[in-house]
Amino acid sequence: SVGTKQIKLIAKNNFGCNDTLQKTIQVLASPSICDFVGKPDYATYYYGYMFNPIDQNQTIGGEVNTKYTWYNIPNLDSTSSTGVNAVGILNFKKDGNFSVKMVASNTQTQCTCQTTKSFVLSRLNTKSITKTELQVFPNPVNDVITIKWDSDIELIQYEVTNITGEIVKRGYVHKLENGIKLDVQDLKSGTYLIKFNSQVEKYRIRIEKL
Repeated sequence: SVGTKQIKLIAKNNFGCNDTLQKTIQVLASPSICDFVGKPDYATYYYGYMFNPIDQNQTIGGEVNTKYTWYNIPNLDSTSSTGVNAVGILNFKKDGNFSVKMVASNTQTQCTCQTTKSFVLSRLNTKSITKTELQVFPNPVNDVITIKWDSDIELIQYEVTNITGEIVKRGYVHKLENGIKLDVQDLKSGTYLIKFNSQVEKYRIRIEKL
């Protein structure tokens, strides 16, 4: 346990002589949560990945007085957050395999622990919705585009990206909806991808803005 402790050392030789030394030491608290999980976060970055601390029961959440820092190895891009609601988001900037190290540090004692894990990001693992699964009109579009899909497809999130991969619009779809209207008047003329995330798959469609 943490706190002030009294430590006694007794030294005795073969001739029966002995001596005693007693000292007071301070046992400092170390982080008790030193594990984490990660998942893609396309809403923040095009190649984003979100991380959360987890305890030994696999419950998401950090602990008070603890700072969590995630490092993308080897370039050491980092993101930090503190406390029970700690969350970190890294921009991997491309698809691939990544090693991420989390360092947990007690903000009062400065004691630390760390864990390294591997993650795979593949934005190319995206299914294009076929024409039989949705209706897109008008396309090309000048102001508002309507997108409708089959009722058995439960889409929960969308984002619009330009040809460089920059996210220019994003939002969420109500679970009971099977269509949305997007106002794209503010977009420049050109080609865009609208990407949808469901609970099991990812979809994308291409549109032209006049």
